[in-house]
Amino acid sequence: MAQAVMDKIDLAYKGDVFSYNQLIGALKKLYDIKGFETMVYVSGGLAPYLYLNVPSNRLHEDLDLVCDKFDIETLREMIKKAKLYIPEWDSLFYENNSEDYGFSFLVDGVPVGIFPYEKIIDGIKQNSFDPFTKEVKSKLYPGLNKSDYITIYKRDKEDDVRLMSLEVVTISKYLSNRNKDRIDFAYLAKCNLDREKFDRVKNAFASLKNDLGKYNSIKVLTMAMKSPVKLKQKKQGGFASVVTIISSVFLIVVVLTIYMFNR
Repeated sequence: MAQAVMDKIDLAYKGDVFSYNQLIGALKKLYDIKGFETMVYVSGGLAPYLYLNVPSNRLHEDLDLVCDKFDIETLREMIKKAKLYIPEWDSLFYENNSEDYGFSFLVDGVPVGIFPYEKIIDGIKQNSFDPFTKEVKSKLYPGLNKSDYITIYKRDKEDDVRLMSLEVVTISKYLSNRNKDRIDFAYLAKCNLDREKFDRVKNAFASLKNDLGKYNSIKVLTMAMKSPVKLKQKKQGGFASVVTIISSVFLIVVVLTIYMFNR
């Protein structure tokens, strides 16, 4: 990776340093990419403020988006075409059993992550990838439907907003219970939550299943499995591969010749 990009990465990751306006600015630039907005849902701490259409008045660490696993490759190509792509921030740059855990990039210095979810028989499976620790995470939320997990909210006199469901965000924030989560939770309390959906989500969190197949109690459900992923070997070009093969064959012939000569 070019040093200039590495410097941008080092500057970007400093914890909660980005303002609400910076995140909104990054989101708007992404929404300007044709087709992008219709494939992603905003998750995390920004969600309640977008729903209420009010500024957060706090600093944020990054902008997290989720998408259907069937759209992740299209979104990846969009980001490449927009020249925002950072290979080292892509889970597919690393060996992880060929499963896509998503990718991250920078928009005006703001780290943005796009992570795929999948509706499976047991519920919703959500993958994620930390570009800094190079760790992957996969969570299974039993019994949830897509409509429990992601929602298009209609707002009075405002455009619709696509979010991870506020019920999921609310319980996530309640369980994480960091200072910023408590701030966000106060705003989530102002949102109109669906009681039945909330109960389904609460039950799913209570039996959250990680990709080791073990069920966590509600007290430790935020500790999903993490496993390091190794850097992929770069593939040699066709010419280099031919040279390598020829060299190997030549070496074998030389060894056999010496062996026959000395018999």
